[in-house]
Amino acid sequence: MNRMVAWLALDGSMAKHEIVEACPFNTPHWQPDYQAICVEGGLAMSATQRFITPQCAAGLMPYQDVSSGCVINADVYLTNREALCELLASDFQTADVILLLRAYLKWGEKCTRYLAGHFGFMIWDPRHQHLFAAVDPFAQCPLFYAHLPGQLFIMTNEYSPFYTLCPQLTVNSRRFVEFAKDVHSASETAYQEIRKLPAGHQLIVTAQALHQTRYWCWKSHRQTLAYQTREQYYVALQQRFEQAVQRCLRRIGPLTTQISGGLDSSAITAQAALLLARQQQTLSAFTSIPNQLIGESYRAGWYYHELPRIKTLLAQHPNIQHIIYTAAPNTDIFEKLKPLQRCFDQPLRNINNLDWTLACYEQVLAQQGRVLLIGAGGNGTISWAGNSIVEDLKAFCVALKAKVLLRRHRWIRNSHEAMLSGRLTAPLRASVYALQLWYGVRRLDPTQELDLSVFCYNVPQWVYRKGKQTLQQRLLTREGLRNLLPEAIAQNPYRGEQGADWYLHYNHYCQRWRDELLTLTPEAQTILWQSYDREKIMGLFDTYPYLSQPPDRKITRDLCLQLLRCLSMGFYLKAFK
Repeated sequence: MNRMVAWLALDGSMAKHEIVEACPFNTPHWQPDYQAICVEGGLAMSATQRFITPQCAAGLMPYQDVSSGCVINADVYLTNREALCELLASDFQTADVILLLRAYLKWGEKCTRYLAGHFGFMIWDPRHQHLFAAVDPFAQCPLFYAHLPGQLFIMTNEYSPFYTLCPQLTVNSRRFVEFAKDVHSASETAYQEIRKLPAGHQLIVTAQALHQTRYWCWKSHRQTLAYQTREQYYVALQQRFEQAVQRCLRRIGPLTTQISGGLDSSAITAQAALLLARQQQTLSAFTSIPNQLIGESYRAGWYYHELPRIKTLLAQHPNIQHIIYTAAPNTDIFEKLKPLQRCFDQPLRNINNLDWTLACYEQVLAQQGRVLLIGAGGNGTISWAGNSIVEDLKAFCVALKAKVLLRRHRWIRNSHEAMLSGRLTAPLRASVYALQLWYGVRRLDPTQELDLSVFCYNVPQWVYRKGKQTLQQRLLTREGLRNLLPEAIAQNPYRGEQGADWYLHYNHYCQRWRDELLTLTPEAQTILWQSYDREKIMGLFDTYPYLSQPPDRKITRDLCLQLLRCLSMGFYLKAFK
């Protein structure tokens, strides 16, 4: 893991150490295992490394290849190391960053076609006098940049350096309005001068121009698989899933997984436990339980938590150390986020989920770990519910009707591809990534491992489902991974809530939050109330001064989807330059 900054003069001037020294990364949660600054003519790069894998110590950054003079700075966790080592004739213990640079030296701009995993990197190539940069197909490791043609180029993987390094910053008011409408951009940020590199894209910067291209496209990976029966698909899934989890186990320190009792997190936890048991190692599994909430949720078919089902999996794997977390009602999540507001490229969206997310990172650190396994992408891959022609036609008719009536409606032509690729959530992932850097915990999702994702992309829809009923859907996991999952989980028709006790924090702090909104600067107030209806938002504080019981659907919609997001924007604006 590496917090990195690059400053490149495009006007022929010389770089200095002081340029990047002026924007340190001062997280209280970890000390750098290594940090350095490289200055090459008009280029200055800084690296603040936290070693995640045993190979990291062999790849100190910024790393320079002596023969070519190329310098690389990267945040990278490769999941196809073995194949890449063979292609490059490299030792299996070679650091990921060195493999990445060797791939560039061999294949040039086409090197990204040979990479899989989490990566965001920048390479200065003095032979061509250009900077080459790219992010992975899911944008797990984002890159932000500011390009002032003929003057300056700045690139970093978290937002705060721009406040120091960028000569001018202009508020992107449209981005805030779109955030309030739950519309998110793959390339724009809170400031007009700062852009982010979209998923599966790369760019080349020279003194004369910036050229950005897309190197990854799902449609180019469409193929017909050779399997004929469900069982053949299930066997293929089992092999790929085990391999996907195995590729995420390379780490320093203990391993922690999130387990909610659902299909994805349970399958990952079970598979990781089996793999670690072969090495006589234990696994930590983290579960968040809502404070004082049990049984059925306000949503039909949902439960506040699924601890009884989790216990059936724990009984099968004695090497799992289970950790249960219950949030304290007096936790002010906005106060916890205050020190790193400037690290985000936009306000955070799902504030009600962040308490247990941060608690999970803190638990990983308490265990002396550096890797957390999650299953957030599984709804689009291994546990995709399956599409039917009838559902596709209904969605098309709804979109057509909305267009005829001139109503705003987002129609997704291929919902499976959209879910599987993370295209809808990738713009949000860039903001949440800053939390990983802040806590020094690498978050890996085996359900989004590239080979597994491409396999799921090509699995026919009839494999995923047999009918309309809940237990006739998500069959790739329910049946394909039945050797991993207890019956209570594999055949569970219900779902579990996340962060359902957020209303307790609201009760504790809503009046303080209200007062803070009213004390924002006039400039922040102008942006905020251009995005939200001031009268409506302030009226919500009066309508819901205190919630004496768990909120229903309407209250959740009013407060989580409106008020909390408005607060998130307000407190983000408070940290503005």
